[in-house]
Amino acid sequence: KWNRNRIDLLRVDSDEEQFIERLNPYNIMHGRYKDLEENDFTNVRDSVNYKGFDPRDRVNERETPDNAGITDCTPCTEKEEEYIRKLIELTRSEGIDLVMFASPYCVTDREQEILNYVGNIAEEEGVEFIDFNRRYDELGMDFSSDMADSGHLNYSGNYKFTDYFGSLLKEKYDIPDRRGDSRYVSWDWDAAIQNYERNASYITNSDSAADIMNMTKNGYILFAVYDGKASIIKDGEVVAEGYDGFRIPYRYGGDSFLFKEFNEGEFEHYAILYINDDEIKQNYGNMMYVYDTVRHEYIRHIYF
Repeated sequence: KWNRNRIDLLRVDSDEEQFIERLNPYNIMHGRYKDLEENDFTNVRDSVNYKGFDPRDRVNERETPDNAGITDCTPCTEKEEEYIRKLIELTRSEGIDLVMFASPYCVTDREQEILNYVGNIAEEEGVEFIDFNRRYDELGMDFSSDMADSGHLNYSGNYKFTDYFGSLLKEKYDIPDRRGDSRYVSWDWDAAIQNYERNASYITNSDSAADIMNMTKNGYILFAVYDGKASIIKDGEVVAEGYDGFRIPYRYGGDSFLFKEFNEGEFEHYAILYINDDEIKQNYGNMMYVYDTVRHEYIRHIYF
């Protein structure tokens, strides 16, 4: 969003030539117009379900940085130090408790030395600074699976980091629990959506129908066939049943379902699920379809 603060930031952070170019984002983007994809026009920061968080599912396997013995300091730039101190002074004048931190990433030796220097600034100013690159073990970091790239955590890494950091802040500072507060209902919804997305990832990749059934007892509908008997299971409870030649309609919220058997001989035998206007057809057998009622999304089928 364009405003005076943004313009002033660009002015401070750019030389004269860069400032003119960066005033118009098209100057930065126009050279890659042939490479633009749908994601370039989708701003996750505007998504209610992420609150600015950019989830990254990819895994970029890395080695754990060997930074334990790095104690030397390398100064950050003069401008960086100036604004660190300005930020500290601003929060102090406003009566705000400031916690400075460095997120975990594949820190280089030189970057660790700069973080050490920033830590010294914080100590000098009487401000807490937490360098999470010194706490890999406490975080349970696994650099072979928790990184999206060298500088960014993926979804798994972010989950570990925010769980640890949130617990630390809650323990150390008087932060009220806002869950259930009507003023923060969108945050409750955001948390639910993210939990179900994480579950969907597990369900999609699981080979165990039993595990899937155990974790779908709240917020899911299962459409199952077992030994010739069809069942619709909502939140762990059977809500409808059918037998040979079954045709079972079901409604939940604004969604309409039809679970049916289609049999025209040895090579035409299916268990078919209709979700609103969409048809999902799989070979008949001991199997189930999984539907997420929180995100209103079909996840998968699995045989057992």
